Amino acid sequence: MESAGSGWIFNMTNELLQAAGQRDVRSLRDEHGLDDVLRFDNCNIRELTDEAWDRLAPVVGAGHTFVVKSHEKPTSVAKRLGAEGLVRSTYIHRDPRDVVVSAYQRGQRRRARGKSDSFARLRWMPLSLLWMRIRQIPVYEAWRREPTTLVIRYEDLKATPEDVLRRVCEHLSIEVEDEEIHRIAVSYTGDNARSKVGSHFRGGTRRQDEMTSFQRRLANLLFRRTLVSMGYE
Repeated sequence: MESAGSGWIFNMTNELLQAAGQRDVRSLRDEHGLDDVLRFDNCNIRELTDEAWDRLAPVVGAGHTFVVKSHEKPTSVAKRLGAEGLVRSTYIHRDPRDVVVSAYQRGQRRRARGKSDSFARLRWMPLSLLWMRIRQIPVYEAWRREPTTLVIRYEDLKATPEDVLRRVCEHLSIEVEDEEIHRIAVSYTGDNARSKVGSHFRGGTRRQDEMTSFQRRLANLLFRRTLVSMGYE
């Protein structure tokens, strides 16, 4: 989910894989000329299409396991590769009410810098609420239905990062020593995380308290069923 620690968990997973003996995904990208497939600091693949898999398959075939990031629904290719055991997915979400406020405020900052991306277009809180309901929640539902997906909560990653990282290791069938898990968790905590490339971590406060009472009631109405499935009140 966007604005829900996706860059944070991407980078932590990348370090877990390196601790298990794999290569940094960014070095693989540079070595194999995959900048047009794995974009930006967090290797955003957007959608895992046949064309993208044709580019990545030789790297996988050479014995490399690596992490990529996406905000899109699982494609038919991702589903097929998941069923074949070649892809395992982790989906991280955050309380939708907090994401709405975070995205709205991020849009304000983006517009102030002259940007015109998807966040910058969230000019009003009601528009941010609809963005969550129409754009984000269907993506969550699609990943949640996939049997090879580990669903984790941003709030759990923040509160008990080592426990969550152990779940990720189990999900990926990799062995990482507890000392390494502790080191990675600490290195992405608080001010340490701010120095990490592409982590985008800014503390994750409870931002829904900044909503008006009407906005909060509207959010609870729009997201009620999703909040229950995610385990939020």
